[in-house]
Amino acid sequence: MLAQPKSLVVESKSAPRLEWWSGPNTWLGEETHRPTLHAVGDIGITGPVEITLRTDTPESDRLALAVGCDGKNTWATGPDGAQLGETVLSKPVTTLRILTIGEYVEVYADGVFALTVLCYSGQPTPRRAISAGHERTIRIRPIRLPDPHRDDASAIWPGPPTP
Repeated sequence: MLAQPKSLVVESKSAPRLEWWSGPNTWLGEETHRPTLHAVGDIGITGPVEITLRTDTPESDRLALAVGCDGKNTWATGPDGAQLGETVLSKPVTTLRILTIGEYVEVYADGVFALTVLCYSGQPTPRRAISAGHERTIRIRPIRLPDPHRDDASAIWPGPPTP
C-alpha cells in the first residue's frame, strides 16, 4: 500500500516531522455524518476518547475498528479489541485527524503524522466519539478516489461484505 503523501517539515531546534499534505483536499467531498469507507475527519479532544470507525455489521455496536487517544498515547484496535498499533506522543494533543482509505488508516495528532494501521474487518458506520461517558457523531469528508481501480492492497480487498 502506498501511503498518503506527507509534508516533511524541518525547523531549526526541533526534530523533522511528517505532517498532513494538502494535496488530497481537492478530492474531499462535503461534510457528512453518513457511513463512508474512504473519508477524513477531525475531532478536537480534551481528554481520553475512543472513535468508532467501523462496526461488525451496520446495525451492531460491536467494534471492528476504533482509534483511541488519552492525550499522549494514540492507538488503534480491531475486532474484539485486538491492538493494531500504538504511538506514544511527545506532548499532549488537542486534535486528531483520521484518514481511512478502504482498509488503510492514518492518524494525525495536531497535524503531525502519528500512526498507521490496516484493518480488513467491519462495516463503515457514522463515526462516533466517546469521551467521559458522552457520545457524539463526528462529521467527515468523503474522499473521491482519483482511480477507483487502484493497484494496491485494496485491489484484492473488495471492501466490507454487504450484509
